[in-house]
Amino acid sequence: MYLPMTGVSKRFFPTYPFCEFRNSPGYGIFEGTGEVYPSDHGPYIYSKWDMPSLTSFEGINVMPRRNLIGTNVTECKLRWFSSWLEFGYWGEPSKEKVQYVFMSDLTRALQTLQSLQHLELHFDEVDLGLDIPASPLAVLSNLKSLTLTFGECTSADAMYELMTSVSTPHLENLHVMISINEGGRDCARISSYLEADTTDIFLNLKRFSLEACDDSDWYILSRHLLYQSPSLVNLTIQAPFEQDKGFVVPEDLQTLRFEKCNKLSESRMMAIYQDLLDTSIKRVEIIKCSKLSREFISKLEIILEAEGIQLVWEV
Repeated sequence: MYLPMTGVSKRFFPTYPFCEFRNSPGYGIFEGTGEVYPSDHGPYIYSKWDMPSLTSFEGINVMPRRNLIGTNVTECKLRWFSSWLEFGYWGEPSKEKVQYVFMSDLTRALQTLQSLQHLELHFDEVDLGLDIPASPLAVLSNLKSLTLTFGECTSADAMYELMTSVSTPHLENLHVMISINEGGRDCARISSYLEADTTDIFLNLKRFSLEACDDSDWYILSRHLLYQSPSLVNLTIQAPFEQDKGFVVPEDLQTLRFEKCNKLSESRMMAIYQDLLDTSIKRVEIIKCSKLSREFISKLEIILEAEGIQLVWEV
C-alpha cells in the first residue's frame, strides 16, 4: 500500500489520531521534510499508525520512527532526493528539499528494525550529515542483503561512516553503486579508512556487486573490500577498467561476472585469466563489455573450458 502525504492520506485521514492496518503486509510513504533533515521534528503523519502485520516498508525522504511501524519489518527501502518532485501529488506545488540525512537519525531508526533482512539505502541527491560525537552503532543481526547507492553529493567521509556505523555480522549480499561524485573519485581515501579498521565488516559476505563511474578509483576500494571478504564466492563488477590497474580475485571465488565494463581490454582479460588459475573459480560471465570482441570471447571460452571453467557471455 502506498499513500502520498500530500494527497490521499491528508484528505481521508485529516484528524484521525490513530489508524490501524492490521493485515497490511507492505507500506510505502512519500514525504518531504524541509531544508535540513530533521531529527525529532517534522510532519511524520504515519507516526500515528499501528501496523503490526507490516513486513515491508518503502519511503522517500522519510525515516522509519521508533516503535511506529511495528517490529516485524523484514524489508526496507529508503531513498532520499534533494528535490524529487516539481509538483506534489494531486497537482499541489512541492518545494520540499532534503539536503542532509543525519547519520545519528539513520542509525537510531535502523536499530529499531531488528527483524530486518533486506535493506536498501539510496542517497541520490543528498549527503550524510556526520555527528560529533560519532553516531551510535546500529546492530542488524538478521540482515542478509544490503544495497547502498551513493549519488552526486555523497562525500567519502560519509560513505565510510555509513559502512562502519552499521554492524551486519551475518550479511551475505552487498551491492554498492557509486555515481560521479566526490566519494567515487576518492575511493582511495575510503580504502585507507577500511584498511585501518580492525573490525571484520565483511567477514561473512558471500556475494558482492560493485557499480562505479568513470571518474572513480573503484579498483582500490574493491581491492580492500575483497581482502576483507574471505567467504566471498560471487563477485560482479560493472565499472570501467584501465590497462594498468590491479584487480584482485579472491581464492575461494566461484563466480566472476563482468557487466558493461567498457574499458576492459582483451590483454587485461587474459591477465585476469592467469589470476583465475590459482582460485576456485567455476564460472565466468562476460556481459556486454564492448572492447572484447566475439572472436576473442569464443577463444577464451575454449581456454576456460580446458581448465574446467564455464564461460557465459553476451556481446
